[in-house]
Amino acid sequence: EARLQGEIRSNRSPLPPPLGELTDVHLNILYDGSRFQLVDGSGKMGGGPFHLSGEWITSEPNRPLRVRLRGEEILAVQEKLARIRIDPDIELRWNSEEGCKITGDVDLPFGLYFHEFGPKSDIVPVRTAEAVLAGVRLPFSPDGGLTIPGIKGFGAIALDLNAKTTGECRIENSEIGILIDGDVRMRGTMEKPALSGTITSKQGEFKLSSGIFLNINSARVDLPFVANEDGNIQFKGDIGQGEGRISVILNGPISLPRLNLQSYPPRPQQELLARVAFGQTPGA
Repeated sequence: EARLQGEIRSNRSPLPPPLGELTDVHLNILYDGSRFQLVDGSGKMGGGPFHLSGEWITSEPNRPLRVRLRGEEILAVQEKLARIRIDPDIELRWNSEEGCKITGDVDLPFGLYFHEFGPKSDIVPVRTAEAVLAGVRLPFSPDGGLTIPGIKGFGAIALDLNAKTTGECRIENSEIGILIDGDVRMRGTMEKPALSGTITSKQGEFKLSSGIFLNINSARVDLPFVANEDGNIQFKGDIGQGEGRISVILNGPISLPRLNLQSYPPRPQQELLARVAFGQTPGA
């Protein structure tokens, strides 16, 4: 019976961007004639330690591969305008018939995202086949939830992950600055992830297409797990300060929420809407 055992070591192994860099990699591999077994594997990614285990059964027709990854504070995304650290406990499975899929749990202790979103959307709700969150248009996914930006070139890797924030996660650019919390499920592919679950925020602001800023007091978005079902949004914010401040309340289905504007002293909805739409600050 064939039986081989060996080690692989690497001080530095670059990964395709925007993934982070591997360092101090050590793999202990055993081959028994029918499978490769990853007895133990370890290393660091952006300074965060990880551990690997798994096997590749070469004697079976579909040659199944299974690898488990566990880690702490791994720098999963490292680029000029984004840095994301994760605590993963995930499993990658592959076979020649079904392809590749990643499942498991991912905590996000830290995340920064500085990319620009592109054209802004008006605050006035209009029913479409996509959701407008913080001025960003996101299409509804056939898997349920919303399609969010992914990593180009990774469309062959399917996802089924549970993810939640455990530390500071912030989005900031010329249009928005917001701290977010999330407890979500990610399906679809790495190139086009589909996001379901709950996203909340209690602090932030974003710039409307009219040029004025809307302060975020509270926001909650519930995204459905089932395809063709609408989610729900609850939002409270305000524009301006002191007398003449406009309160913005948004409730209902994501595709067409109800907008309610309030002010003190009270003013007609159409007047308040005109102030918001044409960039007139309260009191002007």
